[in-house]
Amino acid sequence: MNPDQGVYFCLDAVGSDIWRRLDQSMTTASLIASLIETYEGEPEAIEGDTRALLDRMTEKGMLVRMPESA
Repeated sequence: MNPDQGVYFCLDAVGSDIWRRLDQSMTTASLIASLIETYEGEPEAIEGDTRALLDRMTEKGMLVRMPESA
């Protein structure tokens, strides 16, 4: 929620789980790997959906993503 901008971001159960996991310092790749271990589904779909959610959160100023090393 960003009351200054009037922006509210609603998360479903999986999105809320991702938000909780972001409390730990981890790379996007390790986040995705842990989600693939936890949830049933095609790994490519989990990765794509996760990256899309992180992109939206970043655009809304909910999180700051650090560059990942190669």
